[in-house]
Amino acid sequence: MESPDRTLHDLLFRPSSVALIGHSTDASRPTGRPLNYLRRAGYGGQVYVVNPRRDEVQGARSFDSIDDLPEVPEHAYVLLGTDLAVNAVADCARKGVKIATVLADGFAETGAEGAALQAQMVQTARDAGMRLLGPNSMGLADLVSGAWITVNAIYTEDGQISGNTALLSQSGSMMGGLISRARSIGLGFSKSVGVGNEADLTIGEIGLACVDDPDTDVFLLFLETIRDSDRLAEFAAAAQVAGKAVLAFKLGRSSVGQHLAVAHTGAILSDDSIVDAFLRDVGIARVHTLDGLIEAATLFRGQKPFSKPDPVVGVMSTTGGGGAAVCDRLALANARIEPPSPQTLAAIRETGLDVVEAPMTDLTLAGARPKSVRPALEAMTSDPRFDMVISVSGSSARSATDETMRPLIEAKKHGKPFGAFLTPEATEGLRQLVEAGVPAFRTPESCADAVGALLRWRVPRAGVAPGPCPAGPGRMMDERASLARLEALGVPVVPAVEFIIGEAMPPALPFDYPVVAKVLSDAVPHKTEAGGVVTGIKDPEGVITAARQIAENVSAHHPGIAVDRLLIQPMVAGLQEVLLGYRRDPQVGPVVTLAPGGVFVGLYDDKAVRLAPVDEAAAAEMIAEVRGLAPLRGHRGLPRGDLSALAQALAEFSRLAEDSAVLEADANPVIVTETGVMAVDALILMGGET
Repeated sequence: MESPDRTLHDLLFRPSSVALIGHSTDASRPTGRPLNYLRRAGYGGQVYVVNPRRDEVQGARSFDSIDDLPEVPEHAYVLLGTDLAVNAVADCARKGVKIATVLADGFAETGAEGAALQAQMVQTARDAGMRLLGPNSMGLADLVSGAWITVNAIYTEDGQISGNTALLSQSGSMMGGLISRARSIGLGFSKSVGVGNEADLTIGEIGLACVDDPDTDVFLLFLETIRDSDRLAEFAAAAQVAGKAVLAFKLGRSSVGQHLAVAHTGAILSDDSIVDAFLRDVGIARVHTLDGLIEAATLFRGQKPFSKPDPVVGVMSTTGGGGAAVCDRLALANARIEPPSPQTLAAIRETGLDVVEAPMTDLTLAGARPKSVRPALEAMTSDPRFDMVISVSGSSARSATDETMRPLIEAKKHGKPFGAFLTPEATEGLRQLVEAGVPAFRTPESCADAVGALLRWRVPRAGVAPGPCPAGPGRMMDERASLARLEALGVPVVPAVEFIIGEAMPPALPFDYPVVAKVLSDAVPHKTEAGGVVTGIKDPEGVITAARQIAENVSAHHPGIAVDRLLIQPMVAGLQEVLLGYRRDPQVGPVVTLAPGGVFVGLYDDKAVRLAPVDEAAAAEMIAEVRGLAPLRGHRGLPRGDLSALAQALAEFSRLAEDSAVLEADANPVIVTETGVMAVDALILMGGET
């Protein structure tokens, strides 16, 4: 009888028994590897082979079915093809197996038929209380327990290194690539998991199961998409509480086809900008290169997000070109690089080196000797001006490896984030540093990638639960109803009066002429493009003329759409137009966007995105991020806009997240003046309605 306190972590990575269902007699085939792996790794539990076609498989007794096993295995690895795998999972569920990992593909990734088959398999498992890893999973390996329940070819190689880093990957084949790259610099893994389709167990839930694992203190994620965002966010928050960093490399940074572009928000948001906002707000540090993912593990180990908003990086180099290459890439990553303090410069000069005050402290070739590097590093890492220090070494990292690495390893004692870039191909030097716990980088690009990720890393920010996306094609609210909805939230909106086309004269207006007239119809979301806007109307007669013009323009642009209403608003002038955007993303939930508005919408990739809702402090951070809003910040003596009012309006607008029926919305333009803001136009798309 299994102990009732067996956790998901134990069942996955330290099962008392494993069944290999459909294991091949051919050890060279992927399905013939797991038995040998378990033997080589020294797995101490019981291993059973199920293959009805053989009495013996690779020297082990083979059973006809799981029913013939002398005990119910805790963990079963199903190595059969798609249809047979479904049957095997059903057999495991009926028998009482706790975990089933499924290698086969041919499920949800193939389309509707495969998705239905996958759903059937998951339901079978859930009905029996069995958890499922995969399908399409290359399995997992625990380097501590020896549970190498995997077909991954990387484990055919000798020299596997155990360490304190866990690798959770949506791509099974990429696990081997990352493990081999990490091994070349001496970085080892405590465990690796290929989650496959995440039909049941997701990266978030597996990560949560490993947060308290004493053998793991850093998590690396290889992501192709975002699944189960709630659990992923919960995992990231728990990891930070436990003092364990979570880093992610996410595929798909390029823009793809946009969703729901009926409102401007859908047109300017890419999948990547949404994912970037999600990862940042839940406390997952994002890198953009594979080497950066691997090499950042040591940099993040034991660290916390910086508490100050703009950390300072100090760079010291014994090679001008190598140091400049690092500084260049760090600057592109928006790192703040500053010269040392006068006291630090004086301490370095006492060694006899004539260093000059500059963002990069260049010791030159004369300073490459350990007797010079050691006191210089001591001064740099002790300088309170620097929040982290990067040291760049030249050819001595290869020609005099031991001597060059020694002062770099000693610099770790200060506890301040510190890393080293070795300009030559210096594998031995990299290994010495990583094994000593010193972050080591192979290229300026990976160095800047890892450092930039650390600088951007944030404490998880509380947000609303994503919830399901409303079903159905949705319904667009007209401008008047949309503005009223925003006004109810507390967003200042321009006053407006409705006018029925065909009436003799417009009603008396509560504001002065000149005015603007717009077509009022939920079927015409982009009024300007349809000729549905006339500005500068000076009197009531002008409104009548504009009504006829708008009706003709819109009818020509949208045949069949009745144009019977106008919205009349005062002409509003200000310093700049901005866009406030909102979208309930199906992967990560509600997000809010800020960008330059009016005719500049989508012209530049210049926006700030966060999970919604945001408070005024987060809204202010978003405003500071958008380069196109520099005029509002008083750029080159321009009048300053009321950024406090803009932050308040953005925070109130983001409260659309509180209503799960709101699918997408934007307020564009929002006019910013020196004394306030005002939304002039708005669109809201409601989901779940026809």
